[in-house]
Amino acid sequence: MKTTLIFFGLLCSTLVYAYTPGEDPDYLIVFGNCFEKEPISLKINDVIIFEGYQIASGKEEQRGNLSIKQSENGIEIFYNGKHQSISKVDFDHVLNIEVTLDKKVNTYNIDLRKGKVVVFQNCSQTTKKLSVEQIQEQVFLM
Repeated sequence: MKTTLIFFGLLCSTLVYAYTPGEDPDYLIVFGNCFEKEPISLKINDVIIFEGYQIASGKEEQRGNLSIKQSENGIEIFYNGKHQSISKVDFDHVLNIEVTLDKKVNTYNIDLRKGKVVVFQNCSQTTKKLSVEQIQEQVFLM
C-alpha cells in the first residue's frame, strides 16, 4: 500500500504528459523520480529514440521531465517542457527496450499485453537502481 501511494504521488507530482481524452496510444514510457541529471538514452526495438538527455526530478529541479508516447501518428517525446515527434517503431506486443543510464546499458522485454504504461525509476532505499513497472490503466499526469 505504501509503495502504491508513493508511486501515485510520484507520477502526479513530477511528470508532464500531454494526454488527449479519447485517444488510445500504443504505449507510454515515463521516466519518474530519482534521476539526478545522469545522461540517459533510449532504444526501442533497435531504433534510437533519443540519446544523452539529462533529466532531474528533484523538487528544486522542476524541468527535466521525460516521457514518450507512441500512437498512430508516430512517437511524441515530451522533454523539459518541449515536444518532438519522430516516426513510429514497429512492434508486435513486445518492446525490446534498451535504456542507457550513466553509460550502463539496461535491457528489458516489455509485453504490452500486461500494461501499456511503462514507468522507469532510478530509486532504491539503499542504492540507486533503475527499475521498471507496467501499469494497465491510463495515467493522467500533470
